[in-house]
Amino acid sequence: MNIGFDLDGVLYRWHEALYRELTLFHGLKEDYHTFWKYDYRTMYDDKCWYNFTRLEHLVSCQFPNKEHVKFLNELAKNHTIFYLTHRPEEVRFSTKLWLEKSKFPHVENLIFPQLGGDKSFEIRQLELDIYCDDRDAIVKSASKLCDAYLVEQPWNEEKRDGLKCIPNIMSLQTLLKF
Repeated sequence: MNIGFDLDGVLYRWHEALYRELTLFHGLKEDYHTFWKYDYRTMYDDKCWYNFTRLEHLVSCQFPNKEHVKFLNELAKNHTIFYLTHRPEEVRFSTKLWLEKSKFPHVENLIFPQLGGDKSFEIRQLELDIYCDDRDAIVKSASKLCDAYLVEQPWNEEKRDGLKCIPNIMSLQTLLKF
């Protein structure tokens, strides 16, 4: 099987890294859940968000979940793993380096789909059988092409209806009878 994973919000805790940055250096007072659940984009303009996504240290400062790395390495023994991320091209090197240092399998299968796209083109081209993402719109479009799962996060709490949801990728163990 071909199995795909988003990075930020699924395998990497970018949102936690940004939240820490905003509380330490930008005076953010809301708690994590409240900040990400509600319309966080209204607090900072598009230029700020553009810059946040390009901060090298935010894409490589978090330690990976060791259980996730172990699980993906087990999966990779019999399946092909792909990583589809909407990170900007400017952080490709840091992203790949983080995956390698963290011992994720199949790092050569790191894909940077067009920013703003729904990843459907890549999911179709890669012939993914399973795909996991934290963004409801991407999971909705992916579910037309493969078995797609929404990884539960505060920002998708009210957008889960009709979607297959999992708390984290470890739930795939049960679904795949692993």
